[in-house]
Amino acid sequence: MTEFSLSAGQRIHLIGIGGAGMSGLARLLKARGLTVSGSDAVPTALTEKLFHDDGIHVDYVQDGSAIHPGLDGVVTTAAAKADNAELAAARRLGVPVRKYAEALGALMRERVGIAVAGTHGKTTTSSMLAHTLREADLEPSYLIGGVPHDLGSNAEAGRGSYFVAEACEYDRSFHHLAPIVAVVTNIDADHLDYFGSLEAVHEAFARFVAMVPATGLVVVHGDDEATLETVRRAAIAPVVSYGEEEWCDWRIIRHGVVDGRPSARFEGPGSAEPLALTLGVPGWQNVYNAAAVAVVADYLGAEAAAIQAALEGFRGVARRFDRLGSLRGVPILDDYAHHPAEIRATLAAARQAHPHEDLWVVFQPHQVTRTQVFFNGFSEALALADRVILLDVYAAREGDEDHGMRALSEELAEAVRLHGTEAEYLSSFDAVIAHLRSELPAHGAAVMTMGAGNVHEIAEALVTTYARAA
Repeated sequence: MTEFSLSAGQRIHLIGIGGAGMSGLARLLKARGLTVSGSDAVPTALTEKLFHDDGIHVDYVQDGSAIHPGLDGVVTTAAAKADNAELAAARRLGVPVRKYAEALGALMRERVGIAVAGTHGKTTTSSMLAHTLREADLEPSYLIGGVPHDLGSNAEAGRGSYFVAEACEYDRSFHHLAPIVAVVTNIDADHLDYFGSLEAVHEAFARFVAMVPATGLVVVHGDDEATLETVRRAAIAPVVSYGEEEWCDWRIIRHGVVDGRPSARFEGPGSAEPLALTLGVPGWQNVYNAAAVAVVADYLGAEAAAIQAALEGFRGVARRFDRLGSLRGVPILDDYAHHPAEIRATLAAARQAHPHEDLWVVFQPHQVTRTQVFFNGFSEALALADRVILLDVYAAREGDEDHGMRALSEELAEAVRLHGTEAEYLSSFDAVIAHLRSELPAHGAAVMTMGAGNVHEIAEALVTTYARAA
């Protein structure tokens, strides 16, 4: 990849502009005065928003024709394959190319960078943090891999000195960033098709936290001793931990559940003012996310009252325990969970928010390799639901080839049944919708679509086309 600046007046083309991060980057570059274009495989809500709200042209034919010598540079998603026609055209024409993370790192170096990393929870935590800093009148810039309901966009160029960014570990992308403050929500086995082992994942996170200068801060979830040890060994900057264990610098004391939402108290060291609050979103995992936000916001000088009000008012993120509506009175929810640990946390939150309903889960496994590696974990986690419907595996980076995706989903359905939970495989979105419309009871149930692919389209159809027809 070749370096190039991101200065006003330049013409930049983004390959994979429809991704959560790339679309946000496009918005930030446009706000800087660059002329931005992009391409993606298919239209999405994000690409439509870029066109209608930001005036950014998007091509849906990635044949190389959009690359020309008049471009100052190309930014590419990490998901683009080496033989991508636009990348080939850029190389042939001598147009400089940078990865998404390199461009994000360049923007971060201009501000006080706050990078939120972790195998799970980084989208919600970075969203909470950007929302909290904005509510505290600190006017941050941010780029997040999701759309927070309170912010209305996955990216914004604020007038303040802080830049909040979600830091992805895949492809070791977060090594290109330049954080002054780093958050590590957890370190878990994932993306093993890339990393190969949990040890390699820990090594990647260790290098990430080691990038934070001694004048900065590293904030880490301290209940996980392996995560805490990795961070403390690698960090040059001071480390502040949060969690329920007695050794954590910021202690979480659970109070209970109020109207389906968790209530807790955060007690910091020294003169830090304690915070007692009831979150605006369900799930104990979000208490941990909120604690990380409280630590960072307190460090940056936000007042305790502003932090508390922001966290209590936070309404969540699209595709993260997102209530889309209802079908004949049955709540229809959607969540991005695609790892066994995330499924467990999401279902626990669903039990918290819907204690009297049976949970129906429509799960679309994400990537063949992940499904195979964590097969037993998936079956155990999904069995925490009351009824499960399995779809074909969403191949993502593995392409369109037949990797036995149907057989793998059928096997997973059988494994869930062996745990005592009713489960079945259905071959299409239409079949799932027809099944739910036919079999859902009039009350006493909640439906959640779950996965990192396009399974949310089922939930959206249920609360639009079919809810009106009911």
